Amino acid sequence: MPKSKFVSTLRAAFDGRLCQNLAILFCVLYGLAIIVNVELAGNPMWFWYAVLFHHGAKLYADMHLALQPLFVLEMDLWMQAFGTKVLALESLSLLHAIALCLGIQLLVRESAWPDWQKGIALAGTFIVCTYFNAYLFNDFHVLTDVFWVFSLVLLLWVAKANAEARQIGLGLALGVLSGLTVTLRITDGAALFAGVGICLLIFARTRKLVVAGLFVAAAALTSIAVVGVTGDSFKDYLSNSIFKAAASKGGGHSLLADPFLLFVNAVKALHRGGKWMLLWVFLMVAVGAVLQRYKKSGARSIVLVQLGVAALGFAIAGSALRGQLLMGALIGELSIFTIVLIYLLAPTIAVRYTMWRTADGRREWDAREVLVVPLFLWMAAASGSSAGTPQNFFEMLALLLVLAIVIQPFRRQAVWANASVVTIFLLMGVTGAIGKVRVPYSWHNYIYSSMFRDREWYRHPVYGLMYIQRDELQFYLPICKELELGSNGTPELLSLPYPQVNYFCSTPPWHGYVQTFFDTSTRSTVMELIKELQTSPPQWIVYQRQLDNLAAHERIYNHGQPLAQRDLDELIMRKIATGQWQMVDKINYLEGDGWLVIRTRP
Repeated sequence: MPKSKFVSTLRAAFDGRLCQNLAILFCVLYGLAIIVNVELAGNPMWFWYAVLFHHGAKLYADMHLALQPLFVLEMDLWMQAFGTKVLALESLSLLHAIALCLGIQLLVRESAWPDWQKGIALAGTFIVCTYFNAYLFNDFHVLTDVFWVFSLVLLLWVAKANAEARQIGLGLALGVLSGLTVTLRITDGAALFAGVGICLLIFARTRKLVVAGLFVAAAALTSIAVVGVTGDSFKDYLSNSIFKAAASKGGGHSLLADPFLLFVNAVKALHRGGKWMLLWVFLMVAVGAVLQRYKKSGARSIVLVQLGVAALGFAIAGSALRGQLLMGALIGELSIFTIVLIYLLAPTIAVRYTMWRTADGRREWDAREVLVVPLFLWMAAASGSSAGTPQNFFEMLALLLVLAIVIQPFRRQAVWANASVVTIFLLMGVTGAIGKVRVPYSWHNYIYSSMFRDREWYRHPVYGLMYIQRDELQFYLPICKELELGSNGTPELLSLPYPQVNYFCSTPPWHGYVQTFFDTSTRSTVMELIKELQTSPPQWIVYQRQLDNLAAHERIYNHGQPLAQRDLDELIMRKIATGQWQMVDKINYLEGDGWLVIRTRP
């Protein structure tokens, strides 16, 4: 009997890729575990932006959104198609995880490694990319990572494309991805746009300006189309999501200084601490080089010996260091080292390119080395979100290692170098996964317990079945009951700074104030809220007071000067102190200064 096309396609997908497919299965299950255990942490904000937008509120003119619109539009479209149940929203998150996993596989497949090494690299890259303590699959960060990974894949395809039509098609696709990324997170999108543009001018074999021009046009039209879907004017969009948003991160002057501060602070961080972990890694690499040099060992043998060296180092380390390693500290230290490395590699590659151009092709050079430049630009752009502190640059670490195995700049030392990268991926993957299982989510005052512990299944009357922490459930239920008993009809509720209580109690945010967090809401928004609270407040306010966190944001982003949220706090506390508002309850849930349940009128 002739073989069916489906069977042939299925066999081709698995032929020679067993380890990669097993790695994909692991990544999907790992991502699903994260989604199930922490998904409610990110749902409320995007949920309410999408709901209010769908009911006619403008994202920028009405809600003064300081973020980009694409994720809200995607959430709205998904909820209209599949509903608002937790299961439906988690299905979207799972699709994000699968897309990221498949993009990483396409990237890894560009290397000449054997299947078992590609499988390890795939799983390790996924774990490192999602290691950020507040990483969520229902947030714009994951889509940003997806677009970046697929852009690198397309650039590698451009680098080996000969046909002009294929180069043009890939350039258009890259333009769409850059335009979409701009409307997810403008700094990351701008970095991707600039980095891809530079690479296209180098990679395109013919009609470079045509390919680059079509790329720019596709990116611009995509961004314009996304903003147009919001229904807002470009004036309101630019004012809220760019100019005012930049002010909440310290202003243009600080944002321009942050890339330089990032390098300086990374060097200082390496000097202060973490040296033992880096020496541990360098020792393993040196052992691999010695084994190949004198024993002619293969990659498998080198990896096994390096893992033995790692186990020995772990055994003799102090308990504090072992605890840090099991929480993924190695990833953090290597990411800081990567910052310094990429900052040094970018100008080095520029010099190598210049020398290659002036040598009229007589000098050997792999043009794909320039792919480090987009990572450098991404890192520089992301420094604004961290105010120049070298924290959470995990995607750049993972993708730099993947590009290293694709480009193979160390061909003469291929065996020990490749084996060392495999070992590093294994160590980061194992310790990162252990750390994520122990603390699947934390963000300032929000810290979740270990996966599948202290949680229970709860059937919400509106959102259906959800898997929720017991203490979180016990926090919400009394508040919702108080709102129901103390209100006539639908209660007016303002939840600060995030709308978790609005979400769980199925009560829309008062006057569209979805969130007022310190660095993701504009000063004008908070000042307008203060004005409204002074004249005609909602009946109920649930306020998470976190003065230490507020002070930290003032120090990092506002040069130590008070943020508008400081005035908001003073107003709330003054109203309570004078008896104009009644504090019905104070709940010491999570860290911080407690949650205040406030009733402003009978």
